[in-house]
Amino acid sequence: MKKIIIYFEDEEDFREVARIDLEEKLPNYRIITQEGGHKYGNAAGCINEVFKQIENLRLIAMVCTDGNLAGDVAGWDIVEELRHRGYDGPALYIGGTLLPKEKAHLYVDRADKTGEGLISVIKRHIKNE
Repeated sequence: MKKIIIYFEDEEDFREVARIDLEEKLPNYRIITQEGGHKYGNAAGCINEVFKQIENLRLIAMVCTDGNLAGDVAGWDIVEELRHRGYDGPALYIGGTLLPKEKAHLYVDRADKTGEGLISVIKRHIKNE
């Protein structure tokens, strides 16, 4: 069973480009993209939607989040909710907004939203399956 990379981004264009990049450059991983925010109400709702697609929390190899995910949800809310549910793997900040200092501990690194600036940082932090 493939390990999973989850990519949270509210802008559809970035989500689609990232999905294509990730599927092409990291074919051994299953890629799940999620918009977050307004559609699901809060971080728990976003995670519940993702969990419908995941067989086991341990399959998550990496979580990437934007800063603002529309509505009242921030990327760090997603990471905090995942940690609360038992996820202890790496999280990558791909937001364009400044990451609050008090939330920096949630992430292992920061990366571009797409392209080699995303792929190379993910490869640094995950074990190739």
